[in-house]
Amino acid sequence: MKKCMLVIMVIVMTFCISLVALAGSEKETSGTAKEAAPVASDEPCVDEWVFSNLMFMTGGWAPYGEMIVWGMNEAIDEINAAGGIRGVPVRAEVYDTGTHQPELAVTQMAKVLDTKPLLIMGPHGSTDAEACSQLAYDEGVYMLQSTSSYDVAKKFRPWANVWLTNTEQFAKTTGQKWIEREPDIKSVVMFVQPEASTWYEQSKHQSNGLKAVGVKVLEEIAVTEAVDFSPLAVRALSHKPDGFVMYCYPEAMVKIVLELQKRGVKENRRFLFFHGAGTPEFWALGKGYLDGAYQWSIFNSQAKSQKWQKLADKFREDFDGEPNWTVPTDYDSMYLIKKCFEDLKITGCRDKLKEERVKIQKYMNNVDSFEFATMNIKIVDGEYKAPAFLYTIKGDKLENPINCGFEWK
Repeated sequence: MKKCMLVIMVIVMTFCISLVALAGSEKETSGTAKEAAPVASDEPCVDEWVFSNLMFMTGGWAPYGEMIVWGMNEAIDEINAAGGIRGVPVRAEVYDTGTHQPELAVTQMAKVLDTKPLLIMGPHGSTDAEACSQLAYDEGVYMLQSTSSYDVAKKFRPWANVWLTNTEQFAKTTGQKWIEREPDIKSVVMFVQPEASTWYEQSKHQSNGLKAVGVKVLEEIAVTEAVDFSPLAVRALSHKPDGFVMYCYPEAMVKIVLELQKRGVKENRRFLFFHGAGTPEFWALGKGYLDGAYQWSIFNSQAKSQKWQKLADKFREDFDGEPNWTVPTDYDSMYLIKKCFEDLKITGCRDKLKEERVKIQKYMNNVDSFEFATMNIKIVDGEYKAPAFLYTIKGDKLENPINCGFEWK
């Protein structure tokens, strides 16, 4: 009897060991770089690619965050409908960094790094990026900081890049093109938001560009989240400027314009908005009041590609407004990730994590040519090579783009 029981126990133990081995041979169900059983050397080790996105979803920049995440999710839906990345479905997890909340950004970055990511989308705000990018840099994790600051992102090369490459050149060139179109503008007042460091940095570059072509910058007026903007309009008009340059929240821009118009500014050609304008709130508040004004941007809203036409139409349907430059940023980032992973045959296997992170970094920093939604982009040593555009507002949308094309070194 004892002998019989011993045989039975051996059989049961053998069966259990077999079950454990079988379970271990299955792939992980989520994550970007998790342990899995041995597979063909270049086959994915994951059943799902999960990409973490550090995004400002609350506070003053939340409208931009909503549009960027919307674009990202549209790309994910399209990619999954077409079979995913390397046959594996994709999803994203968004980590809210708030608006100008560096401590929160550091906390969220630490959480993301605990997931052992292959790369990170974001951080997107310059304040956030300044505060937390060092953590990812030290870990050797590449950051697609699509809407952060050029000056911040370049501190963390080769582990970060940003869509707003060389904003100094963007801002200078577009401002000078405005003056070329409107040569009677010899002096301006600028409305700025100093706590928004990316925007403030760009306003300084544009100010320098205007001064270089003989335009006097009479005053930089700091804009707060005020209810009544009439004092700012009165202050600006006391200088008797020829033009007005806007670097503040979209709603504030429109409200200031309306106050200036009430006080006798009749020609909208005297207004230049920076690329942060053009949100649904901007168009809704300014409906019928902005025609003839100028806005500079870093994307081609008049692109004829089928991809952009489809994306823009879907945005208008969902937001009841015109898309601005932030809409395609992480949409395009998702497609760039797809191309990177497929070209490099990224597996997501934990034992290859460090090796694949390095491969991704080298790939992302130098892309010979990639068709983004609105234009063809080249990336050289982490810098996007693309033009900026100066638009005229007509019929409550951007029209008549002037290509302020340039290459920088």
